[in-house]
Amino acid sequence: MSEDRKRKYLQTSLVQTVLSKNSDLLDLEVLKCSLEVPSHLDGFMATIYCLNVTVRNKQTQESSELSLLVKVMKGDDKFRRESLGLVLFPNEINVYRNVVPTFKKLLATQGADIDATKWCPRIFFAEQGYFPEYSDQYETILDGKVAFESYDVVFRETQKRMFGYFASRRNQFNENGVYADIEMLKKTYGDNPSQLMQRCLHRDDTYSVILHGDYNRNNVLFKYDDEKAVDVLMIDFQENRYGSPALDLSFFMYMNMTESLRNSHWDTMLHNYHDELLRCITEITNIPATDERMEPYSFPNMMAHLSNFFVYGAIIAVKFLPVMMGSAEDVAEIVYYFHNDIYANAFKRVMHRSGGEEADQRVAGVMSHCSQRGYLKFLWK
Repeated sequence: MSEDRKRKYLQTSLVQTVLSKNSDLLDLEVLKCSLEVPSHLDGFMATIYCLNVTVRNKQTQESSELSLLVKVMKGDDKFRRESLGLVLFPNEINVYRNVVPTFKKLLATQGADIDATKWCPRIFFAEQGYFPEYSDQYETILDGKVAFESYDVVFRETQKRMFGYFASRRNQFNENGVYADIEMLKKTYGDNPSQLMQRCLHRDDTYSVILHGDYNRNNVLFKYDDEKAVDVLMIDFQENRYGSPALDLSFFMYMNMTESLRNSHWDTMLHNYHDELLRCITEITNIPATDERMEPYSFPNMMAHLSNFFVYGAIIAVKFLPVMMGSAEDVAEIVYYFHNDIYANAFKRVMHRSGGEEADQRVAGVMSHCSQRGYLKFLWK
C-alpha cells in the first residue's frame, strides 16, 4: 500500500508542483503520466524514478513529452542518519538551489564564453521536509530532467587487503621505491585512514574550489551519438566540498583509467585539464594568461600543487574498485552488512574477497602508479 501511495504522489501531486513552480511550464496540462523504477539507476542511498509525462499547451493545444528523473532518499530514519543521508541530500539541494545559479549569474555578469547549462541537468524541483501524500517520513526529493564510522571501517578493511597483497609480493614491488612508499603509508596512516583523507581536505586561497566530491562515471549522465559518448552532465552533488581540484581529478582518473590508459593518456589528460582551466579562469576574470597574477596556475605550479593531493583518488580506488569489480552476490552481501552490521566477520571476509585477484592487481597498479608519479613523497617529509 505504501508503494502505491508513493507512486500516486509522484504521478500526480509532484508533477503538478513541477508545472506550477516553473514559469515556462505554467501553460501546460497533464494528459497522462507513466512511472518506472529502472534497476540500472538504483542507488545505495536513493531510489530513482523515471516519469514520462505527456503534456498539452493550453494555448496552442500542441502535445509534447516531458521526461523527469526523480531522486528520493532510501531507507528508514535510522539508516538515513547512519549513512549521513540527512546531511548529503541537503548538500545536493544547496548546489542546485544556490551554487549553480550563483555561478551562472557570475558568468553572465562577466560575459564569459562558458555555457553553464552544460554542467548539470535542469532541476525543476528540489525540496526537503514532510510530504504526507508520499510517506510519513522526512523526505528529500530532487526532480530533474533527464556514517563516518561506517566508512572508516570500510577504509581499514580495504587498506588491510591492499597492504597484505603488497607484502605477499614484496620482491615484485621493491623496484623504484614502490614497496617502501607503501610501507611508509601503512606506518603513517594504516591504523587511521580517515586522517589521510582529512589531510587531503586542506584548503587555501589560491587553489581551493567548490568540488563535486564524488566524481565517478556513475555520477554523470552521458549523451550518445551512434553509441559513442559525446557529452556529459554532472549529477549527484551530495559529497560536494571545498578543497583542491586534485580531489575530483584524481578520483575520476584513478577510478576510471585502466593501466594501459594511465600509461598512454595520463599526461595528455593533465594537459587538457590545465588548458581548459586556464581558458575558464581568463574568461571569468578577464586577466590575460601572460599576467603575473596567473603564475600560480602555470602548468608546473599546478602540477606541483596537484601532486600533494593526488593520493586522494588512489585511496578512493583502493576502497571502491574491489566492490565495483565484485560479483553480484558479493555486492549484495556487502550492501546488506553495510546496512546492518559493519563489524560482522562475514562483512570483513566479503570485503577481502570481492573482485578477487583481478581487483587486487588493479588496486596494486593504482598504488604503484601513485608512487611512481611522486604522489606519495609527502609521506617522507
